[in-house]
Amino acid sequence: MARYGTLSFLAGFLLLVTTACSGYGPGYTAPPPEPYDEPPRYDDAPRYDSTEQRIHDRVHRALERAPALRDVHIGVHVKHRNVYLSGTVYSYDQKHAAHEVAHSVEGVRRVFTRDIRVRH
Repeated sequence: MARYGTLSFLAGFLLLVTTACSGYGPGYTAPPPEPYDEPPRYDDAPRYDSTEQRIHDRVHRALERAPALRDVHIGVHVKHRNVYLSGTVYSYDQKHAAHEVAHSVEGVRRVFTRDIRVRH
């Protein structure tokens, strides 16, 4: 019987010594974390909330720059890295060009153009 009493005494003593030496005793509260300062940003730098927003902006800019698509407006919607284009174009060549331009953007998985109407 004395053996178990000695072991529990030693375990309690070791626990007391380690907590007293580390400074983490009963009633210890951790100091509050330091406030995080964001690095300075330039006002013209876009802030992206997600990859989808980044893909949307890149596809939109690429469509605006494409010479074959200068006189048309094509809407862009991105979901799960799939790009959905909508709007009205004047020929099937413009519809195909919009598909190729959107598909060439990095990060795009698939391009859907079924919401683009061709005006005859």
